[in-house]
Amino acid sequence: MDLHSYDNVERRFRHTDSGELGRAIAAQLLGCPEAPPGGWYFDLSFFSGGIGVIDQLAISVPEPAYWTRENWAQVVNNIRGRSPEEAESDVAWASELIWLFTGEEDVIPMRSAAVGFANENRRPFQTECSTSSQIYVRQDSDVNDWVVIWGDSSVLNLLGYSQG
Repeated sequence: MDLHSYDNVERRFRHTDSGELGRAIAAQLLGCPEAPPGGWYFDLSFFSGGIGVIDQLAISVPEPAYWTRENWAQVVNNIRGRSPEEAESDVAWASELIWLFTGEEDVIPMRSAAVGFANENRRPFQTECSTSSQIYVRQDSDVNDWVVIWGDSSVLNLLGYSQG
């Protein structure tokens, strides 16, 4: 399915109404070779038209048997994720992330900023992020195009936004 046909049509997939196609798209976004079993929650919106592209992505997969270290690593690799601590070591990018996370230029601990950002933007079906969560941000994320994942060995959550 072409999700970006530039036809001014929003293509929306929700766990409550889109079934297997939505799960397959969510699995592809995560980089999973197949959709993990069990309960999936997602709300995916893809729009392309005269104003450009606007994608809004929210996924939560609470499947403890699936989220092994290897499967987490696969998703992190797929999104080109970097931890908040890795992001802090890249001075130019770190200032972009702080602006994304807080709307401010003040330097604050990146992990705290990432946790606050995830919790402020998460959907009701996504678990709360904490400073002890695994957290990764897609490399080179900025205010117009970003992906954040967080969770633990029982759940993985993804939020993403792209405007271009």
